[in-house]
Amino acid sequence: LLIAVRDTEDDISEDDLKATVLDDVQAVWSEAAKSGRSLSDLFKIDVVALPHYRYSKAAFDAKVEYLNKRLAHPDAPDTAFDVSFSKNIPADLPNHLWKLWDSVKGIADVSLPPQKELAAAYKCDEVYSDLYNKFLSDVKPWKTAGFVENFGRRALELINSHLEKFDGETAAFKSSAIAQRKKGELKQAMLCELQTIFVRIIPRIRAGAVQKFKQGLSRTFEDVDDFQELADREAKTQELFFIQRANQCVVPGAPWSYQSERMELQTAMQEYTDEKKTAITQIQRIHAQQQHAAASQPKMTNFNFSFGFNFQFGPGGY
Repeated sequence: LLIAVRDTEDDISEDDLKATVLDDVQAVWSEAAKSGRSLSDLFKIDVVALPHYRYSKAAFDAKVEYLNKRLAHPDAPDTAFDVSFSKNIPADLPNHLWKLWDSVKGIADVSLPPQKELAAAYKCDEVYSDLYNKFLSDVKPWKTAGFVENFGRRALELINSHLEKFDGETAAFKSSAIAQRKKGELKQAMLCELQTIFVRIIPRIRAGAVQKFKQGLSRTFEDVDDFQELADREAKTQELFFIQRANQCVVPGAPWSYQSERMELQTAMQEYTDEKKTAITQIQRIHAQQQHAAASQPKMTNFNFSFGFNFQFGPGGY
């Protein structure tokens, strides 16, 4: 049984480290063993201390190379293998070990607290990873959708579905604090991912409401009061449209808010209203000036002229 301890401190001797590790292993064995045989009867235990990978990279590489020689060269003087070991080892050792480990993972009845916590941590991490990756695959189409109908309700159903699967697959450790913590972490991770989709959808809803507001005011107005009355009605309609759609996107119970986007919608509609009112007022002013100019011009008077001539011609002239 070769135990490698990474990132060891320079001031800790390998002998002291080995003694500490052996004490821990022996304590676990004493609680777990039911056959009455000692740990040394079944295992030859060795402990290898590896320097810190980042801060002592050269020493780490040298120690790994040394360990490789011990494992890969049976004829080396300090080989890790002993000729007295059992020869009943399958040729395909890696697959054999994986099968053994799969069998161990499936054992729910682990009685010792240290063992149970270790098994719970491994199993919960494995289930967490599998379920979260499946969750990411499920929500991928939502990331490119312009709008997801009933996003909040569907997201909550998806969360609950994965949490139920987590409970089912970790039922053997349901009383473990580790299982409860990992379940909470899974829920939080899913909510965080869903929130990134939420913050993409809400601006699209706001943009759609602004567009509908502008379309509702697209006709020509001659009176600014008529325009203001219609603008107020359209603003209320589109704000209600925004709120209804935004509410559909909030996962029940999630601390998400769309108030900033709502305020931006109100600001955008008000700015557009002010621009249109200014344009209408300018047009009204121009029309008024034109009417005033036309009224100020002098009017032309019509006169009727008639002329009469009486000429008399005689033999001698006039």
